[in-house]
Amino acid sequence: MRKVGRPKNPLSRERLLDAAAAQFARGYHAASMADIARACGIHKSSLFHHFASKEALYLEVVGDYIGRLGALVLAATGPGDFLGRLDRLGEVVTDFLGEHPHAAALLLRELMDEGPYVRLVGLDGVRHVVRMVSGFLAAGMAEGVIAPQDPRQLALSIWSPPDLVRHGARHERGPRGRRLLAEPGGGAQGRGHDADPSHLRRCAARIEGVG
Repeated sequence: MRKVGRPKNPLSRERLLDAAAAQFARGYHAASMADIARACGIHKSSLFHHFASKEALYLEVVGDYIGRLGALVLAATGPGDFLGRLDRLGEVVTDFLGEHPHAAALLLRELMDEGPYVRLVGLDGVRHVVRMVSGFLAAGMAEGVIAPQDPRQLALSIWSPPDLVRHGARHERGPRGRRLLAEPGGGAQGRGHDADPSHLRRCAARIEGVG
């Protein structure tokens, strides 16, 4: 456990947000500012100097992840053949979530539980990212590269934490984008509780504002 006090090296914003994400991934109410400060090796008063409340910190963590993932997805799905872009998408997503291992669980929990970010900020940022990915996957279906299915559910299913942990090792070589879609049954099948099809349908409907 990190000793509490003045950190030997200045605490970066990224380190602080990742430490907070690790706590929030257990659940918003299960996390405390004291635990987050302890994980960062600082006093709780120092943490409150940066963020006025736990809610403000949580909103910053979730908003930061959504914004950065959106930028990565936009860059990865630019011009090029579909399989090449799919592999770029798989690489940037698995690299990002390999570096930030609690992000997938945190974002899925936020969507399924309608957490503070959804209630207070809304779904515009999430909707933008999911629509980018689902539109990209729908284009692959139109080309016959991906089996026809609901592209929104497929977009959500590839964020399943167990898959991303398994596929996200940065030393792995090969087409990571294609591997993310190569599970038995395809799409959301065989992906565990976090990507249960009924949960994904509920998330997809909520994102589109129809459920």
